[in-house]
Amino acid sequence: MFKNNKSELVDLVKKHAKGDVLVPTELERIMFEEAEELIRQKYDHKTGAQELYNLLQEARGRRGKNLLMLTNFDKKIKLNQMVRTWEFTRTWSMLFKLIET
Repeated sequence: MFKNNKSELVDLVKKHAKGDVLVPTELERIMFEEAEELIRQKYDHKTGAQELYNLLQEARGRRGKNLLMLTNFDKKIKLNQMVRTWEFTRTWSMLFKLIET
């Protein structure tokens, strides 16, 4: 995980010093990065920002509904659209990761 990126290790050590002891797995990190990019592609422009604003206005006052539930974004995205995640979870890739470990 840290062999190619020392800045991630430094950030993790700082978090750990503050008491945050959760260490994300490589798969969690890849999925988070890809999900951020997909969300950015969907909402990081004028029409996307307006759609997001409308959803937030609609959600105001509702309890128990988060933004993910309002947008249904998790249901619109399929695993094979997340290329790096898809590649990471394939059998051969997992076998090579196990051998490397």
